[in-house]
Amino acid sequence: MILESKPHWIFSSAIFLLLIGGLATGTTIYKLYESERWVRHTFNVELTLATIESDLSLAGRSRTEFVYGGNPQALKGFVDGRAAALAALDRLRTMTNDNSEAQARIGQLESAMDGRLGAIEKSIEMTKAGNSDLVAQAALTANIAGWSAQTAAVSDQLKQSEEALLAQRTQITDRWFRLIATCLVLTFFLSVFLVWEHYRRLTGELRQRMVAERDAQNLSFQLLHAQDEERRRISRELHDGLGQNLSAAKMIAESFLKQPPDDASISELAGILDESLTSTRTMSYLLHPPLLDEIGLASAAEWFIEGFSKRTGIIVSFGIRGEKRRLPSAVELTLFRILQESLTNIQRHAQTTGAEVVLNFEDSRIGLEIEDHGVGIPVEKLKQFEKHGTTGVGLAGMKQRVQEQGGTFHLSSGSYGTIINVQLPAAS
Repeated sequence: MILESKPHWIFSSAIFLLLIGGLATGTTIYKLYESERWVRHTFNVELTLATIESDLSLAGRSRTEFVYGGNPQALKGFVDGRAAALAALDRLRTMTNDNSEAQARIGQLESAMDGRLGAIEKSIEMTKAGNSDLVAQAALTANIAGWSAQTAAVSDQLKQSEEALLAQRTQITDRWFRLIATCLVLTFFLSVFLVWEHYRRLTGELRQRMVAERDAQNLSFQLLHAQDEERRRISRELHDGLGQNLSAAKMIAESFLKQPPDDASISELAGILDESLTSTRTMSYLLHPPLLDEIGLASAAEWFIEGFSKRTGIIVSFGIRGEKRRLPSAVELTLFRILQESLTNIQRHAQTTGAEVVLNFEDSRIGLEIEDHGVGIPVEKLKQFEKHGTTGVGLAGMKQRVQEQGGTFHLSSGSYGTIINVQLPAAS
């Protein structure tokens, strides 16, 4: 659906609808202009028909004045009227050249005009020749009247045809206008809605970015604080553990300068040095596990889980799905750190005696799933993590590591315990 689209698609849709609205407006203007042109065309046709009838009447009146009134000046009126009527007929034919029905009627009108003008001209010629046969003139008058009735009938038919065509075109124009007006209203309101939706989504994205930026700043502060705390812890361990052992070893070694060492002193010194070496290796491993570089994620994870179970008494099962293989160092380190942090959280908070870890090797992805059967994460903290992505440095740091590698981090928790599922591209 369009409302699930990104803001720029919504904005593009609004612009597209506005363009459609503009096109509809242009079409409406064109249809209105075309309708006005049709009205003007019908008016011109009717005006031309009236002009033809007026010119024919002028020719007829001129014949009457000449034949019965003996006025030779009237002959000019006949010539002018006939020329004007024929010229108007040509204009009428040009105006209706796209209407075959009108052209056929104009042909009928032309025939009636020819008969009417021919009878008028014959009457005038008889008078010019000195023929004063009143009976013949009366017959010609009746003939002229018949042709006049025929021209009037054809003119009426042409007028009715033009008016019917105008009514049909006006009806079509009205339908188009209603359709386009409806389209304009709909596109306008839909465009306004999409523009508003675009603004709403942009402001929503802006708020999300501000929240994400604030959360990132908070996480950075938390990570810096955690880094300082880790440094203090390492400092204390160096001072209280390794430092104390080395001081004791130094004191024992110095005592050897005063008197020869016995077996007990040598054994004590060896024990202190062995404990110092173990402490150094453990601290080095926590800072960066060398086995991860040497034997890969799967073997390093298995070794770490075994040591964790021995130290804490929490039984952790480990499984591998798919074909075990080496991965890019960044991917292996990310998954190993998540494993370390997750098991540490289980030890501190889960209140459980068992957990499961599964590594899933796929062709293009690597998955890590860590599940415990403890008390779960408190509802408030879980909601905070789902809403803002933060509940503390541990989970937030894990999520950030996964996102930096282009993967997905999913956390679920309840009375059944807690499940962490991580999916990373195997070729990051």
